[in-house]
Amino acid sequence: MPYYYYFFKRNIGYLSYLIVIFSPQICEGSNKGRFVSAKQKKSYFLISTPVFNSRAFSDNVSYIDYLLNQSDSFIYTDYYKSLGFARKAYVKAMEHNNPEKKAEAYLYIAKSLLCLGRYEECFIYIEKGMAMEPVKNNIRLNALFRELKVLCYLRTNLLNNQLKECQAILALIASNKDLQSRLLRSNIEALLGNYYISKNDYKKAHYYTDRSIKDIEEISEKKYFSSKRIYWHKAYIYLYKSNLYLKEDKLELSYHYLEKAYHQIRRENHIYIAPFLEAYGDYYYKNKMYTKAIHFYMEALESKKKFKRRISNLNFKIAQAYKFCGRYVEKEKYLDIYMTHRFSEDKKDVIIVSSIVEEVLRECEQHEIKHKYVKKQISIFIEIISLIILFLLIYIYLEIKIRRSKLIQENESLLFKKEKEIVDRKVKIEGLQRKLNESFTEVVEMAKKNSPLFWPRFREVYPEFYEKMLIANPKIRTSELTFCAYLYLGFTTKEIADYTFVTIRGVETRRNRLRKKYNIPSDMDFSVWIKSLGNRPIQ
Repeated sequence: MPYYYYFFKRNIGYLSYLIVIFSPQICEGSNKGRFVSAKQKKSYFLISTPVFNSRAFSDNVSYIDYLLNQSDSFIYTDYYKSLGFARKAYVKAMEHNNPEKKAEAYLYIAKSLLCLGRYEECFIYIEKGMAMEPVKNNIRLNALFRELKVLCYLRTNLLNNQLKECQAILALIASNKDLQSRLLRSNIEALLGNYYISKNDYKKAHYYTDRSIKDIEEISEKKYFSSKRIYWHKAYIYLYKSNLYLKEDKLELSYHYLEKAYHQIRRENHIYIAPFLEAYGDYYYKNKMYTKAIHFYMEALESKKKFKRRISNLNFKIAQAYKFCGRYVEKEKYLDIYMTHRFSEDKKDVIIVSSIVEEVLRECEQHEIKHKYVKKQISIFIEIISLIILFLLIYIYLEIKIRRSKLIQENESLLFKKEKEIVDRKVKIEGLQRKLNESFTEVVEMAKKNSPLFWPRFREVYPEFYEKMLIANPKIRTSELTFCAYLYLGFTTKEIADYTFVTIRGVETRRNRLRKKYNIPSDMDFSVWIKSLGNRPIQ
């Protein structure tokens, strides 16, 4: 509802009080027609003040709830709007000193920042929220903040932290049977499945993804869509299962779950669908349908660029697909883009991961470490991490350089093989053409001599013609086939009459009889029909 509705609702109590004070007496008595006395004014004020204050507090909470609901409604369709409403809710919660609503505002701010890929800021708001008493004392809020932490760790590849948080959430909501807990549980199980996919432990991955799908599909569509959007993860649950089957090369099952995932993401009106488009690309790449793979990779690339996500790995996939299509210019182009973006993205990830690691370490410091050497130990730890990351970046750079050199060598080798194949094929085609010309000359000579071996030899040289004539008429006689063979070879009526010792009229009669038999239009030459039959593909 619009803001003025809440303004009117919040202030109606005070307006009523003013009306009472300045309106004429409406009850019968000696003061009829006069204003309310000072004593009566004081009574009205004392009675009405607690009621009005209570109503004002309730209305303020309603307005904050409205802002939070608006943030939730835009959570997957417009990240900036969702963030804007969450920040407004935070301001109002601060104005009215409402810690619970402030914590919920932090939750939606963190969720919006996560969707925007601003992981450092997201993690800061997660930590702020989890430090608040309402979150510590509320299982639902605590689990939701931890879920955001899991997603943050997933996006920044801090897998061990992801595993610990998932286990903590499942323990937290183990006994809860409400709708929100069931939706949360199914998503956390899916995230555990995704964790084990990254560890190549497919048995455990199947265990958790199967549990997740079972849990989510036990919830009716009506109940699912009636819940807040912050709990909607059904599409990603199916996507993780699809990715798992793709890893195992079970392509039909992978495609089945990918279709379910894409259908679900469209129903939920998500604005960012790059992971699903990329999954289609991976599926078609595995099927060796490289053109289709490139199409979906390109769509995913546009989506990732729009939302400023990592694109280096996707460019490498595109380069590989172009390589198998034989389009080496495009392959080189996207390989160069891959190498350009890989270094800068890795550098950016290092900064983000370092920032999150710092936050994690700071949290450990506040809760566990209490002696004076903590800061020094943390700085040493960060320096070590930085050195490791630096060496890792150098290694990645050298690896890319070596890989590029290998790819160039492979391409040169492949090009040489292709050229050799083309030459060999050309020689083979020329040989076949010579054989065909020799066979044609032999068949023509047999026809001219009216040899009894003409038809068997013609059938060997032109087997497709025989098959097509049989399709046209399964009961066709050998004599009719022989006559049609003469026409197929391009002999004139006179030549056929000379070679088969039949009169010209006899040849024409035979031709007309066959024309009627096969319903050949009068405006089409019989020889042309025979030729077209020979060129027609077998149905």
